[in-house]
Amino acid sequence: MAVFALPASLAYAQASEDVPAGEVEAEAETETEAETEAETEAEAVPETATEAPPAEPSSSDLVVVTDPLPAGSDATASGEATSGPRITASFIEGVRVTVPEAAGFTFEVHLATWARFVTGATVGGGAEAYFDVPLVRPILQTSVFDGMFRILVQPELAGPNPRLLDLHLDFVPDRAFALRLGQFRTPYSRAFVAPLIQLTMPDRGIVSDTFRADRDTGLMAFGQVGDVFEYSVGVFDGAAIDGRAGDTPPPMAVGRVVVTPYGHVPYDQVPSLTIESPRGLAIGAGGFYRDRNVQDAAGMMVGQRTASVGGDLSLVEGPFAFTSEGFYQERSTDSGPWIASWGAFAQAGVFVIPQILELSARGGWIDPDLGVDAGIVQSYEGALNLYLVVDDVAYGHHLSLGLRYGYFDSPIPFGAVPQGSTHRVTLQLRAWI
Repeated sequence: MAVFALPASLAYAQASEDVPAGEVEAEAETETEAETEAETEAEAVPETATEAPPAEPSSSDLVVVTDPLPAGSDATASGEATSGPRITASFIEGVRVTVPEAAGFTFEVHLATWARFVTGATVGGGAEAYFDVPLVRPILQTSVFDGMFRILVQPELAGPNPRLLDLHLDFVPDRAFALRLGQFRTPYSRAFVAPLIQLTMPDRGIVSDTFRADRDTGLMAFGQVGDVFEYSVGVFDGAAIDGRAGDTPPPMAVGRVVVTPYGHVPYDQVPSLTIESPRGLAIGAGGFYRDRNVQDAAGMMVGQRTASVGGDLSLVEGPFAFTSEGFYQERSTDSGPWIASWGAFAQAGVFVIPQILELSARGGWIDPDLGVDAGIVQSYEGALNLYLVVDDVAYGHHLSLGLRYGYFDSPIPFGAVPQGSTHRVTLQLRAWI
């Protein structure tokens, strides 16, 4: 491990030049999720050939650690200085600045990105083949007072129009009660809360994308009571982060509760990557009500009211993980009747080679309008995920390659799913630094 102790004068000069003052979530991320999330808002390295001289830095020196460290490890494990400003940098942990004397201050920089190649064809229709980088998200987070106050900033730089996804402040006096203020993922759907960097598929799927409440700006109370109950309840602006300027709809209310009779179940959809022999059951329910202005088919702005409820079930047993969600939603506009719809999905994943090779599958079903017998939008997907292991270092979610085949059948054009039967193959590289 390369550890450098700098004199205090030089150390603070370097800090001011190289370290900016300032999730995941994973659903990290990092959503996630990665969120995120990120959110997030939520991972054994080869020994180096040479070791640093046995210097004894003073408490006012800056310690810079440049070798990769195991996720969650402490650079002081080998006897380096335990006080004074320190910087650690690795592919697994990103960049972290820690100042124990300054109220337990930490500042972290991470990056989540995807690159994918997609090819497919619709029966009786056209074919598609394209390369895309749908995700480039720097994640900046800082905390003080040993995590009691936390700030997370996460923009999306992919695409032609970069935008700010998350910017929130957390106040966490106790695990049973905490507050979040700012712009972030609403807690209605379990799949939407799961960070993108911790998914078993290349995306959350058409069911989650259709029924989730999206990101919004507001205030949320959340907590975990013991190991058997979780809750999140919030009041939001209601316009979403891409709402029209000047739009001031009534507040949106969102709530979610989870019962975990056998202990907390992580939102990570591949929990055995980070937890040894995970086991648990989670049963959740959520709902939201929203009244906002939307653009109708004629391009006119009309008021739209949406009431939605959902439930989810997740089961984890060692290398096997299962999750499912169901939703019921009613919508109406100023000029139209209430329209009812429902959707559900179920997915499962299992490691056939621990920490390296995972197989997963997902099925989804949506009835866009219960009042019209138009048929069901269906999706069936299977994926093979390869997680990098080098020199006995398991990179897990930090570097992986996924190959997915998807079959979609829709009686109408529905979002990214064209009308008819579509076969689609996605090859996706995922990195989380």
